[in-house]
Amino acid sequence: MQYQATILKIQRNVPEKFLRGKYAFLKRPYAYAPKSDGGLTHSGERQMEESGRKFYQTYPYLAEANQLYVRTSGKDRVDESARLFLRGYNNAKEEAKSEISGGFALSDSDIDVKFDEEGGTANPLRPKCPGLQRSDAGSSIPKDHWAIKFTRPIRRRLNKDLRSAFLNTNDVIILMHLCAFQTAAASPEASRFCDLFQVDEWRDYDYFMSLEKWYRFGPGRFLGPTQGVGFVNELIARLTHTPVQDQTSTNAEVNARPENYQRNLYADFTSDNKIIAIFSALGLFNETRNLDRNRRQSTAETAGFAASWVVPFGARAYLERMRCESPGGPKEWVRFLVNDRIVPLSYCPPDTHGRCLLNTFLEKLTFAKQGGHWPLCSAKLPWVHKEFVANFNPDINRLWR
Repeated sequence: MQYQATILKIQRNVPEKFLRGKYAFLKRPYAYAPKSDGGLTHSGERQMEESGRKFYQTYPYLAEANQLYVRTSGKDRVDESARLFLRGYNNAKEEAKSEISGGFALSDSDIDVKFDEEGGTANPLRPKCPGLQRSDAGSSIPKDHWAIKFTRPIRRRLNKDLRSAFLNTNDVIILMHLCAFQTAAASPEASRFCDLFQVDEWRDYDYFMSLEKWYRFGPGRFLGPTQGVGFVNELIARLTHTPVQDQTSTNAEVNARPENYQRNLYADFTSDNKIIAIFSALGLFNETRNLDRNRRQSTAETAGFAASWVVPFGARAYLERMRCESPGGPKEWVRFLVNDRIVPLSYCPPDTHGRCLLNTFLEKLTFAKQGGHWPLCSAKLPWVHKEFVANFNPDINRLWR
C-alpha cells in the first residue's frame, strides 16, 4: 500500500536522530494500519447514525406520515452507511413516541434497493461510463500541476528536517491524506500527521482536492455531469409522481416499481465522486468556471465550490419540495441544502428563502432530460476529444465555456 510505503521510506532512509520532536512518532515500530475490513471508522459510524437521527428531527411530520424509501449503490461501505443512518432514524422515531429505544440490529431489512455496484446491471448511483475511463489521461493534469507547485516548499522543509528522506510530491500528498484518515479513525484526537503542516498549506491541500473532484468527476471533465443524468431523471419522476423517463443509467426493473417514484420520502446512498456528478448534472455548479490550476482560488471566486464544502466525510444533501399558500393561490417550491447550506440555483431565480418554483426547476433540467452526452459513454474512442464532441453536440460550449 502506498501509504505504508511512504512511512517505510522515511524509516529506512532517515537516521533516527532526525526523527525527533514532531517527527518522533514516525520511528519504528510505527506502521500505518488502515481498518482491516475496509468499513467505516468509529467516528464514521457515529456520524452516519447521527445523520439519520438529524434527518428525522428535521422532518418529523413528514417522517411520521410517510414510509422512507432507501436505496444504496451496492458497495459494502455504502450499505453500512445506509444501515447506520436507518438505525439513527428509527431510534429517533421511537424516541419521539416516548418509548425506550433498545437499538436496532444492523440488517438490510430497511434497505429497499441494493444495486449491484460491480455487476453489469444498470445502476444510477454508480453508473458505468467506459468513455469516461478512456478519457482519463488528462483529467489529473490540473491537480498534479497544482500539487507540484504547492508542495515544493513543503518538500524542501521536510527533506531538510528529515535528512535523506528524499520525499517527493506524492509522498507529501500521502502524509497530508494520513492526517485526515487517521484523525477520522482516532477522533476526537487530531492525528500527529496534521502537525507536520502549516495552516496555509492545508488551504492549498483543500484546493488540490477541489481540483481533483472538479476535473475528474465534475463539470471540468466533459462526461463528468453525464454520469449523474440517470439519477436526475429519477428525481424528476419523484417530484412529478410519474414513471421514470430515461435511457441512460437507470434500472428498468427498479423503474417499474411504483414506490420508486410515488413516495414522498427518499434516501439514496452513494460515494462522494458520484455525488459530484449528480450535483453537476443538476446544475448546482453552473456559476463556477473551470478552476485555475496555477493559483488557489477562494470559494467566492469558485461560486462556493470546494471539495470540503461539497463532499466532506459523511456528505449529505436534501432536496425539499414544499407547497405554500400565496396571494395568488398555493405554489410548489423546491430548495437544495448541501451539508446544511442552502444552495440557490442560478437558473431558477430564488425567493428570500432560497426556494425555486417547482415548475421552473423541472423546465430547466434539459441536460438530464436529453440524456446528457450518454452516447459517448459507449463510443469506441481512445479518448473523448473536445473537437469531436463539439461536432457531435453543439451544446458543448455550455459545459466547457
